[in-house]
Amino acid sequence: MVQVNIDLEGLFQRIVAMPVGSGFFRNLRAGEEGKLYYLKGRHSRVRLRDRGERPDLYCYDLEKREEKKLASGVSGFSLTPQGDHCLIATGRGDYSIVETGSKNNLKRHELELDAIQVKIDPCAEWKQIYREAWRINRDYFYDPGMHGADWPAMLENPILPVDGTVAAPDLPGFGMRVRPEVWEHPKAVVRTSVA
Repeated sequence: MVQVNIDLEGLFQRIVAMPVGSGFFRNLRAGEEGKLYYLKGRHSRVRLRDRGERPDLYCYDLEKREEKKLASGVSGFSLTPQGDHCLIATGRGDYSIVETGSKNNLKRHELELDAIQVKIDPCAEWKQIYREAWRINRDYFYDPGMHGADWPAMLENPILPVDGTVAAPDLPGFGMRVRPEVWEHPKAVVRTSVA
């Protein structure tokens, strides 16, 4: 348990006012020392979305006490742990990686997501998902005896959909399907082999 202590004595001498003007602020993030990054819009998040507008990314320098706009039309951002680079999402499915020190041309630093190629092996992914769900159920099922089911044997003889494949919409309920042998009605179980 984390205990938080607030030292109220002298609190007002430690608060720093930021003269950044009015607006709707969100995603405040500490960057490199003395820098604070945030999104600032003229309207609330809901009104921005309704109007098709996006907030701007700003950096506030605590030492110079000035605000600098780094990018316009930003829907989200994430800083590196060092705070020297930033991943910026524009909301149109475009992402850019830029240096945080100055205003950047997002188009020039845009990631070419269309060029990414991913090789997948659905059968291997299915086996991994099954093993992970099996392990989670083994570790966290409320009955250590698994209602008498031979749990190690279930790993060797998995329960799969009838055609031996799994589609993305099937995955959310997968955790419940991996343990039908411990339910009250194991007759619904269909067994197939993993290719």
